[in-house]
Amino acid sequence: MKLPVWIIVSLVVFVTSVIAVWAEPGPVLLDQPVLEVLDAWRTEAKTKWVLALTGLGGGNFQIPACILVTLAVFWRSRRSGVFLAVAWAGSVGLNEGIKVLIARARPSLVGMVYTPRGLSFPSGHSQSTMAFALGLALVYWRLGGGRRRRVVVGLMALPLIVGLSRAYLGVHYPSDIVAGWSLGAFWVLLVDAWYERVDVRGDIAVTPRERSAGDRVVAVAVGSSPPAPPAPPDLEPSPRSAPE
Repeated sequence: MKLPVWIIVSLVVFVTSVIAVWAEPGPVLLDQPVLEVLDAWRTEAKTKWVLALTGLGGGNFQIPACILVTLAVFWRSRRSGVFLAVAWAGSVGLNEGIKVLIARARPSLVGMVYTPRGLSFPSGHSQSTMAFALGLALVYWRLGGGRRRRVVVGLMALPLIVGLSRAYLGVHYPSDIVAGWSLGAFWVLLVDAWYERVDVRGDIAVTPRERSAGDRVVAVAVGSSPPAPPAPPDLEPSPRSAPE
């Protein structure tokens, strides 16, 4: 199976983050300057807003939101509903397993606004919101909802906002956040690439136009031009042979 380019890009970013953290468990690359700048930018008023925004990536919001959205999508398309369930649940399990494997401590460069549970790498809030937003964007695009470009851009703003909020609060290194984004994107795009090749009885078969949805959604999210949909096959009738 040929992997779409965005799967490879997200995997490369994640693997690079893992290598950097294994080589240096403390701050790497731009971790320290970014945390120090955000720490100096903190105010009590800003922190109240950021705490509200970061809650969008927590379990209290993500779990019921994922369940409700999956059920709603499943009612419209069983295939898409199962895809979301596999993408979102798998992302959670992957995050917990890698946290234990890497075992990176929370940052101590700046004061944390609050003390979260668990380990630091990769950021669970960042990964869960990336999986949620990207999975839903793929489904929305594929089901042909209105104003698809605006919806995709709006959805992909969610992981960006939540990820930045984690660094602002001092509870994650920026490298944790980048790793969470890239791992969430990699997993969802991988499931999408595999699942669109699986025939689910009782649902509409995936068309060539639908198969390009992954590349088109990611292209819109990053601001580049999406690839053109595949050209329709030549339907001209073949000339009949002359009667003998």
